[in-house]
Amino acid sequence: MQDTQIHNTEQNFTSWKIGFVVIMSFVLVSWVKQDALSQYWQQSYQNVKAWDFLANHMPNWQQGNAIANYFNSEKMFDNIAHFNTDVNHYANQIAYHDFLKEQERLEKQRLAHIQAQKIKRQQQLLEAQQQAHAKKQLEKMVYLGNDQKVFFVGDSLMQGVAPWVMRELQNDYQIKSIDLSKQSTGLSYSKFFDWSANIEKTLANNPDIGVMVVFLGPNDAWDVPDPDNRAKVVKFGTPRWQEVYTGHIQRILTTTAKNNVQVLWVTPPNMKKPKLNDGMAELSRIIHEAIRPEQGVVIDSKGILSPNGNFADSMKLNGKIVKVRTADGIHFTPDGQKLVAKQVLSYFKIS
Repeated sequence: MQDTQIHNTEQNFTSWKIGFVVIMSFVLVSWVKQDALSQYWQQSYQNVKAWDFLANHMPNWQQGNAIANYFNSEKMFDNIAHFNTDVNHYANQIAYHDFLKEQERLEKQRLAHIQAQKIKRQQQLLEAQQQAHAKKQLEKMVYLGNDQKVFFVGDSLMQGVAPWVMRELQNDYQIKSIDLSKQSTGLSYSKFFDWSANIEKTLANNPDIGVMVVFLGPNDAWDVPDPDNRAKVVKFGTPRWQEVYTGHIQRILTTTAKNNVQVLWVTPPNMKKPKLNDGMAELSRIIHEAIRPEQGVVIDSKGILSPNGNFADSMKLNGKIVKVRTADGIHFTPDGQKLVAKQVLSYFKIS
């Protein structure tokens, strides 16, 4: 009996709740949609007394119109659009930040992989060089992966040669290069352009460099200040001058060894003027003596453009006489540049 009473009470309470919700829903809809209901009432019953009564005796009743008008207004949609724009902008910022962090992580991973591969290739080269008596030709090669770069160092002679080598590497192997060659530069005078410092900086900033090609000389065969006593001049061609110049070369080779970069060093060619030609011959001798086989490969440029050992401004190529040197007796014509570039490229082994 008691359970029946409780059950009836719960049913009555539930019915009351449903009725309350229905009534409140009707009132809320009537309040918000009062204009539409008032128009319908007037069209159906030709009077609006009930709505006027609500408006006169319930001051807050009119606010329902304001709420309905706001939800139907463009301003509301503009606010929603601005809100969505702000949310999307913030979300894009977060996504872009995450994208940059992911790109940074992938770039570090890529450079670490390149560095590991570079060390591996350098070890392979050293192992090959240790067997020089059986594989002498391998000593005269540099090994380059297609994910590495080539770094060009030199003066105006290199400015003519480097673009031909770079184009061949890019077209055939998609290998990128860095050309830092600069006219009127050399190792003797670092005040105008310090090659040792710039090489250190470039290798530090580009760990994917695998090979460095050097072509210097015409601006170096001069007397220089003694680095130990700036008031004293060191005469070109003396043992002390060779010691100073060799020091510049060794500083560069120490940097390349530290960064696991292989070196191709091109000696200066024969020159038209006898005095300058003698200077280039002396520089070639010093370079050959300064660079040990395990430090780099030396390419003698004299034999490229001077088959008989003497300066010549023209050569016979494919049955034709071709001009390979310019009128100043120093620089190369485009055909001469291509010949030197071809010789440099012959020392590359791409993997």
